[in-house]
Amino acid sequence: MIGVVLASSLLVLTCASILSGETIRELPRGEASGAGNTYSYELVDRAPRAYLAGRLFQAASAGDAFSRILTPTFRIGREAVIEVVPRGWNDAGEDEELGSVTIAASKPGMVLLDVRTLRETFLVLNDTFYPGWVARIDGEPQEIHRANHLVRGVFVPSGQHRVEFSYEPRSFRIGLVVSAVAAMILVVIAAGPSLRRRVARRVRVETIP
Repeated sequence: MIGVVLASSLLVLTCASILSGETIRELPRGEASGAGNTYSYELVDRAPRAYLAGRLFQAASAGDAFSRILTPTFRIGREAVIEVVPRGWNDAGEDEELGSVTIAASKPGMVLLDVRTLRETFLVLNDTFYPGWVARIDGEPQEIHRANHLVRGVFVPSGQHRVEFSYEPRSFRIGLVVSAVAAMILVVIAAGPSLRRRVARRVRVETIP
């Protein structure tokens, strides 16, 4: 079971090999070699960092997701496993063209992708699924789905789009609000004497008979 989980993790996170001190027997997508107590498992196919999935499978648990990913018929880089396939979703044909995705920018805490889709597709970004990440398509917030149990994905409508993933944990957003409120208070305090003088002058003018 350990071998299955390790192999699955590598498949969806785009790594190329596993180093282990013991034989991993259940590795249908790898080739093993080794000497002594060290074994190397080279993955013969792995997903790109970002890809468009036109076919989705539903799996409520990690075990179900990994089992699906490790089946020989699972098409890495074209299919994905998510927790709930939404109503109205229609799988693409086996060889139907989906479009293209390119990574426009990537740095810690932010990934920008240019996506061109010919139909509604599911964009998989092989970066760890973790609380605090938010997604936007053309500036509009989108729900992030757990894809292949370990990584992130969003549904993208047909057309040309800019997709952004950014790390904005709740503590960060609270900090922004607190900073904004504090800035407003400082502005009011700084403007207080001047504001009082203007009000006083206006009162004097209005009370002159």
